[in-house]
Amino acid sequence: SSDLELPRQGWEPVKELPDHWNETWPGYSGGAWYKLIWDWNCQNNSRLTDPIAFSISYINSAGALFLNGDLLWRDKNLQEPLSRSWNMPRFWIMPVSGLKKNDNEILIYVTGYSAMSAGIGKISFDNAINANTLNEQRIWNTRTLFQINLILSATLGTFCFVIWLYRRSETSFGWFALSSLLWIYFISNILATETYVFSSSIVSSRINLIVFLLYILCFCTYLLRFIQVKKPRIERFFLIVTAIFILSIWTVSLAQMKMLFNFIFLVYCCIYFATYLYLCWVAWRVRRSDYILLAICMTIIMLISIYDLRIAFLGP
Repeated sequence: SSDLELPRQGWEPVKELPDHWNETWPGYSGGAWYKLIWDWNCQNNSRLTDPIAFSISYINSAGALFLNGDLLWRDKNLQEPLSRSWNMPRFWIMPVSGLKKNDNEILIYVTGYSAMSAGIGKISFDNAINANTLNEQRIWNTRTLFQINLILSATLGTFCFVIWLYRRSETSFGWFALSSLLWIYFISNILATETYVFSSSIVSSRINLIVFLLYILCFCTYLLRFIQVKKPRIERFFLIVTAIFILSIWTVSLAQMKMLFNFIFLVYCCIYFATYLYLCWVAWRVRRSDYILLAICMTIIMLISIYDLRIAFLGP
């Protein structure tokens, strides 16, 4: 609800922003407050006429913002299933009538899990025009690029699915369509601002990583089938490993979740990269034009994937 009790004591200094709880308060889950005390000055003691805008790059996972004790904004859900503001830049216009000459106070409430890198991003004060420009650039980096990626994936995936329906022997198209579907879900989770059907953001996070593992397996299988390669023993091995990882993802404790998730994510990124290198080697050895074209396209996709995933997990 909007009747959060504003804290009056117990403050600790934050070294720098962005602030990540997994570094500041490892293992902590729940709510925390951030307090900013600020003032403004005009030349020759003239009256403040233009409103001041306050920007924040993200709040992870959900939060609320107060100016001088008054609620300016809050997420829809501050209890599980939590809202998701971790990939949503925002800015607010501070009403001139609501500002004091000195000691204005902004309180930011954040609720989340240190295992999911809860905290707040970069903040800034500026005029409304500059704040809007900054916010639009942040939205382009953290949302629009992923929306473009999603649209392209859906288009290519549908195209390959239709081809596979008419030519079932071309299994590479079927694998690509399936991998596109999984990737669309993964990207949609990055863009989502609510947890939707899941009981908690923890459950949503577990499922999202499982989908990512299945995507990597399906996409790597597509690459191998395209160059007419089958490795039954290796493929069976990775299926077993994936099943074990899925079980561990679903059962791991909250305290160990971040370490395990990072490890599994790195393992499957390495599988993705190794398959790409194998594709390039086969294309160079066989010298078929379609293999070479796929290797070139994959090189571009690899660069884009590295950029997208860096933004998604490390921030722009």
